Amino acid sequence: MIKSMTGYGRAVQTFENREITVEIRSVNNRYLDCSVKLPRVFGFAEDSVKAKVKEEISRGKVDVFVSVNAAGVEEATVSLNRPVLEGYLRAMRTMVADYGVQDDISASALSALPDIFVVEKPEEDEKQNLADLTAVAAEAIAVYQTMRETEGAAMAADLSSRAETIRGLVGRVEERSPVTLAEYRTRLENKLREVLASTTIDESRILTETAIFADRIAVDEETVRLRSHIAQYRSILELDEPVGRKLDFLIQEFNREANTGLNYNPQVDLQPIFGAEGGSLKDTLAAEAGGKAEDILATDLVLCITEKAQRVGLQGEYFMSGRIDDLECAYATLYGFLQGRGEEAGRGDIWVMFDNEEVGSSSRQGAQGSLMSDVLARIEESLGVTKEQSIRARTNCLLLSADNGHAIHPNHPEKSDQKLPVNMGGGVILKYNARQTYTTSGLTGAAFTAICEKAGVPVQTFANRADVAGGSTLGNLLGLVCDPVAGLVEMPCAKRNASGVANALVSADLALSGIFSEIPFDEVVEAMYKVGKALPSTLRETALGGVATTPTALAMKEKIYGKGAAESACSGDCASCGLC
Repeated sequence: MIKSMTGYGRAVQTFENREITVEIRSVNNRYLDCSVKLPRVFGFAEDSVKAKVKEEISRGKVDVFVSVNAAGVEEATVSLNRPVLEGYLRAMRTMVADYGVQDDISASALSALPDIFVVEKPEEDEKQNLADLTAVAAEAIAVYQTMRETEGAAMAADLSSRAETIRGLVGRVEERSPVTLAEYRTRLENKLREVLASTTIDESRILTETAIFADRIAVDEETVRLRSHIAQYRSILELDEPVGRKLDFLIQEFNREANTGLNYNPQVDLQPIFGAEGGSLKDTLAAEAGGKAEDILATDLVLCITEKAQRVGLQGEYFMSGRIDDLECAYATLYGFLQGRGEEAGRGDIWVMFDNEEVGSSSRQGAQGSLMSDVLARIEESLGVTKEQSIRARTNCLLLSADNGHAIHPNHPEKSDQKLPVNMGGGVILKYNARQTYTTSGLTGAAFTAICEKAGVPVQTFANRADVAGGSTLGNLLGLVCDPVAGLVEMPCAKRNASGVANALVSADLALSGIFSEIPFDEVVEAMYKVGKALPSTLRETALGGVATTPTALAMKEKIYGKGAAESACSGDCASCGLC
């Protein structure tokens, strides 16, 4: 049974002379995080309440609030603290006799003195109090669970409906597959007749091409897997235990099977569709310019956002605009340059704006290109500056590179380094990065901060989160073996893919350095195909061999799919099974 991650429950009960109220509420959380707020008289019960919550709830950010109100008059005994009272009286009489002060001792005056009265209340029965509190908490949790189950039932119905939709689409794909093959064969025959005219068409060649196409578009394996995943999906929905993580794993497999082989061809799929009625970009440009298309030798197509900047926020304190970091930094730095141009002897200020502004942009007009250094060299030459003087001047420069930074998002503070919060309107940002993505150093940071302090401008420090992906294991070295743990692609496939990227980069470096491969590419592909066909079925994405059968992997599989997963695993003998 699916239960919602959010819920609310409240219960109130009266016990003799007090009323106990327990409220419980929860929101989504990766783990169980329980917080209990109790009045002082029930402080001893915090651990017991948390234990009660853990019995019923396995995940979520759970807050429990307990309040206690007196429902009647508590029995209490008030008596005189005679030793203290007599001490006060003796002292007062001595004060009257020795100092001649007026004797105005009264009962009201004495009652105001500390410790005159002794108030005795019945001792709290902690065991009974705990029993009372536990009873109210159990009732609140029951109400809370009912709300979760109600919302969970609605979610389960929606999820089942979506699974049924996917199953129907799988059926349509299966129905369409043979039709697609027949259509391809027809198109191929017609094309050959068109090209070859009266020449006899080789039927075996058509069969070969059709077979190759059929192998390329075959989706039998994916549809069988999808149907298996749908069945597993439905069984998980019926489990009387937390199923969120199991569903998360399985949905990833849904996506993988549905999109297997989906690769966009930049030439075919990503070309802009200019117009359905014919014409070209040059025709349109020529019409706009009042000329002829053949007179346009070449063009640069630059797409620009034409929407105007807008103010947002209750007070219009924010604004939204395209190219905001480019425009904002260009304006602010140019304004500062014009306001603060140096008048010191021997000092020269330079303001540069690049079309590709990032430090790493290596285009002709980019910041890493040669344009700026070339212009400086020409200026220095015209001024008679020697090479030594040029090196000294550049060494003594302070370069300020401007870009925008991200403030803390109130809904997603976890995306930022919370030890270095950046707030809107809190001042300019000084960016640091250990990998020198931002080239701020201790020296340049100190110089910039000093400049801002002199100008009365506040400075904030920004750094990206230091999260670093985990390393790889020996599992990456198993070559062509495909042995996903629990039948899921996350392990070890993800790590092997990362290793494959590294191998590709190394191969590219080898090729660029002039190292020649003696074995032709086509022959290597043919060899890989033969090796793959020679591998036993247990090592070909069946999760029946390799690291998928290690004790740890099998334990993970049981944790994901429940007990009995090993017994219900695929045998690999599709011909004799028929379960799928």
